[in-house]
Amino acid sequence: MGTLIARRLLALVPLLVLVSFFVFILIALVPGDASVTLAGGENATPERIAEVREELHLDESIFQQYGRWLGGAVQGDLGDSLFARTAVTSDIAERLPITLGLAGAALFVGLLVGVPLGVLSAMRPAGAIDKLSRFGTTLGISIPGYWLAIILVVLFAVDLRLLPPSGYVPFFENPLRWLEHIALPAIALGTWSAASLSRQLRAALIDVLDTNYVRSAWAKGGSTRLIVVKHALKNAAIPVVTILALQTGYLIGSTVIVEEIFTIPGMGPYFLRAVVSFDVPVIQGVVLIFVLAALILSTLADITYGFLNPKVRVS
Repeated sequence: MGTLIARRLLALVPLLVLVSFFVFILIALVPGDASVTLAGGENATPERIAEVREELHLDESIFQQYGRWLGGAVQGDLGDSLFARTAVTSDIAERLPITLGLAGAALFVGLLVGVPLGVLSAMRPAGAIDKLSRFGTTLGISIPGYWLAIILVVLFAVDLRLLPPSGYVPFFENPLRWLEHIALPAIALGTWSAASLSRQLRAALIDVLDTNYVRSAWAKGGSTRLIVVKHALKNAAIPVVTILALQTGYLIGSTVIVEEIFTIPGMGPYFLRAVVSFDVPVIQGVVLIFVLAALILSTLADITYGFLNPKVRVS
């Protein structure tokens, strides 16, 4: 198992360098020039624009810029915001836990609803619960998270006044108030997660329950709990782990719009403001963090395969 983990971690390093290069290149090639805005916009003189470009090292080649940026990124320095003049690393360190907390709460909602629903649907295919589940999961997958967020605000915050419509309270400051503020955005994001997770688990579990070793377990008089939870669910979980890793990365990215709707001071508003103002260091830093999170989740999924399937450990 240790060999598997070592191989996955070693493979992560060149992949991260390659992805960071493409992230840097793509953002650098986007139309627009922050130096013009910083130099005064439409009233900027060519001399002042050239001065700003030299100050920001934008007069260097793209490879020189990438080398300078990568050298800083390896040391934890993602540069400074062009407009706020604050360190991007410090801003991300302050906002990332908020976004991860929201994504974690949404994933909890997805697991809490999706796993039992998927198991119950697989136990009685084409039954009443299965039909209702498939109808509900179809709606959950189809409804955009931002639209559902607005509906939840109107229903639970405006009409019923059960939960706050916006704002954020840190968890360690007041856990109960944190839960009140995070509930609606977590449900808005977690609905899609629950629906897709339930669908995948249902399909995988139906296949496993139809295998010979499960039939033998039923024939020997094994209990439903023992057969489903100990034997079938473990093998059905392998494709679900892939979906779970992809979902977590998707949830982290999806928080951008939802955080803006609920005025949560996470990565979302920070990133959107950077895009509008073409704050390149902030855009590059946030995108790099999102990509890094996706790669780490993918690696964790590969390692989890080793625990669930011994064959992966020696493959």
